[in-house]
Amino acid sequence: MTHKLHIEFETGPETVVQGDSFTVTLNILNIGDQIFPGGTFSYFRVKYIGGDASQSALGDLEIPEIPVENSWSITKTLYAISDGISWVEAQIKSNDEEVIEYYQSRRGPVHQEWSMPFYVQNRESYDIISLLQKILEKLDEINEKLRGQAK
Repeated sequence: MTHKLHIEFETGPETVVQGDSFTVTLNILNIGDQIFPGGTFSYFRVKYIGGDASQSALGDLEIPEIPVENSWSITKTLYAISDGISWVEAQIKSNDEEVIEYYQSRRGPVHQEWSMPFYVQNRESYDIISLLQKILEKLDEINEKLRGQAK
């Protein structure tokens, strides 16, 4: 008997910036034809490719029983230690020790673990872009005032 889990992933805030904390949410949906009996994460981690570093998101967290077409979510707060392309990876061991197929969509399973890329913005680049946005907003305000005076 093989378990089928569709895992979706979100980060918050929308832009993850090096040096800031961020959240990782995994939503695990049971798309199999039987109840998932629960289990534990063998691992749930973030790999930072640019900095050649990794970060564990939790220890042996228990996953409860998940009925068919029901889901369970977990959110963890992490600290972005490196910029560039990063991966969230997870592997689950079921309580009945049966095989788990991981799905990123309902089309087909992925390998022996679930993973999904995301991007961590470089701190300096982020600060420069934020400053440029503030300058543009101020210029827009000045232009509006000048237009109002010209009338």
